[in-house]
Amino acid sequence: MNVRYEIHVQGLLGPVLRTVFADLHCVAVSRFTTIRAYLSADELRFLLYQLDQRGVRLERVCSQPGGGDRTPTPGRRSPDADDPAGPSPGH
Repeated sequence: MNVRYEIHVQGLLGPVLRTVFADLHCVAVSRFTTIRAYLSADELRFLLYQLDQRGVRLERVCSQPGGGDRTPTPGRRSPDADDPAGPSPGH
């Protein structure tokens, strides 16, 4: 089941990260970026892991009810078996 998430991160995502997350809706406002997407639990964990690995500081993650009937975005990568299940502790 996919849920609509809003992931708020500190700072503006540069061109490289915006390319990496091109299939997600990213909006930069002031000194923060909001990423909006319909994601499964595994996709959310993988996205948070990717942000953590790139040194992006997570501000908050919000889920919005009623988004469970969406299908995954085409081309979205699934977590690799070698990747941890989520961001490192303390982040």
